[in-house]
Amino acid sequence: MGASASADYTKCIDDFETAGLSVQKGINELKSSNCNAKDIIDGLFDVAVGLKGIPDAMKVCKASEEQIMEIEESLKKMGSIKAIIWNAGT
Repeated sequence: MGASASADYTKCIDDFETAGLSVQKGINELKSSNCNAKDIIDGLFDVAVGLKGIPDAMKVCKASEEQIMEIEESLKKMGSIKAIIWNAGT
C-alpha cells in the first residue's frame, strides 16, 4: 500500500470517528438525567453535525456514488436542525 493510500485510509477513519463522536456527544446530551431545553437543542445539533459529516467521510473512503447519494438523500429528508427542533417542540 502506497503512502497516498495509507493517508486516504487514515483520513477516512478520522472522518468517521469525528462524525461518530459528534453523534455520540449529542446522544449523551439527550440522555442526560438533568436534560433541559438547551441540552436538547445542543444534543440535536451535535447529532446533525455528525450525520452531515458522513457523506464526506464516505467520499474519502471511496464509497460508491450510489451509497453516497442514498445517505445524502436520507439526511435531506430529515430536514434542517431548526425543523427538527421545531417539530420536536410541537
